[in-house]
Amino acid sequence: MPKLNLNKPSHIMLSWATLTVVGFSLYAFTKNGIYLRRREYAAPSSSIPAKTSEISWEERIARDEANAAKKGYSVNYRDIHKASEAAAASESSD
Repeated sequence: MPKLNLNKPSHIMLSWATLTVVGFSLYAFTKNGIYLRRREYAAPSSSIPAKTSEISWEERIARDEANAAKKGYSVNYRDIHKASEAAAASESSD
């Protein structure tokens, strides 16, 4: 078996060129795949429901409180909001 001398400048340049080409090819392939997945996710489909209307603040609060109750938390945003309004009113009267 012949001994290979890979320390020649031409062999080093060829190795780096090969590594660079393979690296950029893999980068481009991966970037293209990510782009296609993002595009597919953003496209309207039957699996992703379309947002028909915005929900009001009260509906969002009710939904958050219901989700918190399911998880075992007790959160009452209306009382927190009233307390913050009372604190703001007392600060303004000072």
